[in-house]
Amino acid sequence: MGTDGTYIYRVVVENAALTDAQLVLQALGVQDAINLDGGGTAAMWIEGQYTVGPGRLLPNAILLAKP
Repeated sequence: MGTDGTYIYRVVVENAALTDAQLVLQALGVQDAINLDGGGTAAMWIEGQYTVGPGRLLPNAILLAKP
């Protein structure tokens, strides 16, 4: 998850090492980022459906909602 100062990016990079994910975020123009837990716990839910994952049940979430 990161930002370029204008947008917030939520990215799941499958089958990648941390350095691979870093390269993806840099290519997107992300300047500041945080790495969250990956592996089977990584998932992305957009507009009522999973677009990635989950590999197992997720007890935690980061929720971004429009005001």
